[in-house]
Amino acid sequence: MFTDMDYELEEDKLGIPTVPGTVILKKDSQNLIGISIGGGAQFCPCLYIVQVFDNTPAALDGTLAAGDEITGVNGKPVKGKTKVEVAKMIQAVQGEVVIQYNKLQADPKQGKSLDIVLKKVKHRLVENMSSGTADALGLSRAILCNDGLVKRLEELEKTAELYKGLMEHTKRLLRAFYELSQTHRAFGDVFSVIGVREPQAAASEAFVKFAEAHRNMEKFGIQLLKTIKPMLHDLNTYLHKAIPDTKLTIRKYLDVKFEYLSYCLKVKEMDDEEYSCIALGDPLYRVSTGNYEYRLILRCRQEARARFAKMRKDVLEKIELLDQKHVQDIVFQLQRFVSGMSRYYDDCYAVLKEADVFPIEVDLSRTMINYSGQKLLKATAYWDSTHKAVLLKEGVLDPQGDAYGYYNDTLSLTGWGVLEIRAGYGQTAEPDGVTMFLAGYLEGFLTAPQIFDHYTNMYPQLINNPKTLVAVKRFMSKQDDWSRQQVKRNTTDPLWIHTGLILAQLDGLQAGVTDWAKKHGRTPLSQFAIQFLNAVGDLLDLIPALVPSKTSGFNKYKAPPMGHCSALIKMLPGFENLLFAHSSWYTYAATMRIYKHWDFKLNEPHTATGKLSFSSYPGFLVSLDDFYLLGSGLMMTQTTNNVFNTSLYSYISPASLFSWQRVRLAHTLAYTGEQWAKTFSRYNSGTYNNQYMVVDVSKVNLGSSLEDGALTVVEQIPGLVEYSDQTQTLRRGYWPSYNVPFHRKIYDLSGYEQMWKKYGEDFSYDLCPRAKIFRRDQSSVSDLNSLKHIMRYNDYKNDPYSHGDPCNSICCRNDLQVYQASPGGCYDTKVTDLHMAQDFTAEALNGPTTEGGLPVFSWELFNSTSHQGLPPKYNFSFVMMQPQLFRP
Repeated sequence: MFTDMDYELEEDKLGIPTVPGTVILKKDSQNLIGISIGGGAQFCPCLYIVQVFDNTPAALDGTLAAGDEITGVNGKPVKGKTKVEVAKMIQAVQGEVVIQYNKLQADPKQGKSLDIVLKKVKHRLVENMSSGTADALGLSRAILCNDGLVKRLEELEKTAELYKGLMEHTKRLLRAFYELSQTHRAFGDVFSVIGVREPQAAASEAFVKFAEAHRNMEKFGIQLLKTIKPMLHDLNTYLHKAIPDTKLTIRKYLDVKFEYLSYCLKVKEMDDEEYSCIALGDPLYRVSTGNYEYRLILRCRQEARARFAKMRKDVLEKIELLDQKHVQDIVFQLQRFVSGMSRYYDDCYAVLKEADVFPIEVDLSRTMINYSGQKLLKATAYWDSTHKAVLLKEGVLDPQGDAYGYYNDTLSLTGWGVLEIRAGYGQTAEPDGVTMFLAGYLEGFLTAPQIFDHYTNMYPQLINNPKTLVAVKRFMSKQDDWSRQQVKRNTTDPLWIHTGLILAQLDGLQAGVTDWAKKHGRTPLSQFAIQFLNAVGDLLDLIPALVPSKTSGFNKYKAPPMGHCSALIKMLPGFENLLFAHSSWYTYAATMRIYKHWDFKLNEPHTATGKLSFSSYPGFLVSLDDFYLLGSGLMMTQTTNNVFNTSLYSYISPASLFSWQRVRLAHTLAYTGEQWAKTFSRYNSGTYNNQYMVVDVSKVNLGSSLEDGALTVVEQIPGLVEYSDQTQTLRRGYWPSYNVPFHRKIYDLSGYEQMWKKYGEDFSYDLCPRAKIFRRDQSSVSDLNSLKHIMRYNDYKNDPYSHGDPCNSICCRNDLQVYQASPGGCYDTKVTDLHMAQDFTAEALNGPTTEGGLPVFSWELFNSTSHQGLPPKYNFSFVMMQPQLFRP
């Protein structure tokens, strides 16, 4: 062994202290520790570290640094040895090597001399020169790398010019549309005066109507200005804040880069000086006394390089984020612009069409519907108050009618039919009950063939023996009688007033189907059939409650059935947008899909909204999935929770309102999530027990905050409805839903705790397969495309959380089970975001998932399951859903 006293060097003239130490380094696979060595015999009395290479044992350990002196290797002193000899000593050791060293306690400020400052200036000058100019001036660019970040700075300048052009164009558009709206206003005033002075009544009415049309177009123009104007603010922020901030960061990076290059050049100059003197046999004094000055510069170079590498990484990340924001902003601004312009022209077209001063002929089917060659049915219903009867005009869309709408039968083309109905906007103000009856009648008449098919397919899924049919009919008849009695008795309670309106719509639905059946020589569907369809969700709990299984007396916890839906609500990290999605799980026999848009004008003063868009089915006055966009500013979806504790079914009574009825009531009467929950909680039937998620759009401030009440989660079991504000969870990023209760009391009473103990993690809220997959993959969701991907996700063959089960994924394929395969699982997906939802817009896909190369589902293998009227195969894409007859 040796001691530090073995070294007697002349005093360091720079006053740099050293501290002795020892480090054990484990060699890599190439028998290296990752350092280069300088100094040593015969000209320098010490050996020191010139460089520590990245990602090597020495670098990962972090003890040794450039400039540190090596005093020993594995306990053997290295005094008087050459650097080659020391390197061989290190290489001779296998596995671990012990390095004794003197740590150079250098202050980098000591190395930042005037010479370094001047070199930085030189590099900055040379960076902006061409090679020819630099050579002509005797300056070298050899040490300068071809830095791509400098080119990115040039690209930023071009992007800034692009945004300047967009801003100028936007300003010109604002001015043009403002002038156009003022022109419309002036025309409105002129036509109004002409209308007042016109002696002929018909002409006067026409001119007044045309004046009103122009005044409405002025309002549409102002609304368009309000839509386009925020573009200026967003573009201005990007142009005058985001881009300059990034450019400043790049300039800071260049300063760090030039400092690093200056130290590199200084090291090279000192190396050249040392080699020249050695060649002359006259070593430098600094070398012969420990080379402290050189070692200081080595240390400064190492630290400058570390700052350079970190700054470069930070700049690259910042530019990448800026590029992403640039792309997203451009797309968003174009979408906003196109959407605003489209709405403006649609609205102007609509008012001009109704103003009949000039004969304007328009084919509504071409302007309103995006599909051609399909069966488009249009009709208008009028109420004959004298005879209490409906007058129906087929093939006519009359905005003056009491109810009008269309059904586009595109199921075989896109996977969805589309139904849109407006009611209550006729020339004569009818009672709300008549409005709802006519809305139901029109829907029943337009979609009757699909209602017949859907009933044919769904009945055998739920009713499989006479005993069940008798019990269900008896219960539903009692429930219907009780509900209608309550409507008659409670004439001032808004809940029962609107219950009466829902029942009127249900009666109208049956009447419309009946009239269609009589016209086409078919036997009408019974009242029970219409009640059955609307209560399909409720029957999932009602049937086992009315007709218990043989084992229910011995074991109050039933075996686990298939889950029913996946949902995800995602708030982007900077609150840039809120994404909202749902995928339904059930029998594929239920894929007779209709996307519905309703606009009902109701006079009842407690009505929150009569406008809603939702995914649905033939004959349903409810979504069932559920997936709703409401005119009140609420969005709602749900997933089903099972009731394993069948003793809870004792709470079920016909003196209650079914879940489908209470959902409709909550939609109609609630402005907030809490109001929705309280309304839904009344007269709990204990059937169709779900977790409902209600988003209040008014409490979502994009780019800023989520106010309390933005997300309300509601859960039901027989005898109890529990709800809570889960906005804080959403603030942290996302809310998933996957058929396991969230609220602890609901979880325990439902029997999930016992099921978890008996069957394992599938019944755990935190650890069931979909909880794990959502937790793992939700961070990749940043837009509608990635949202669609996760909601259609199924990689059961490779995903460790799926355990080889095609139903242990976000979008189940039960038809792919190895044993007991059946045509059921995840058969649709609906997605929207906050911007789209405010326009009642979503994208929807019907059919089992084909993600991960899964096969397209075909009925060929499951012909025994009733699938009347359904497509033979499901290979559809997402379809844009947006109402055409009304706007927010």
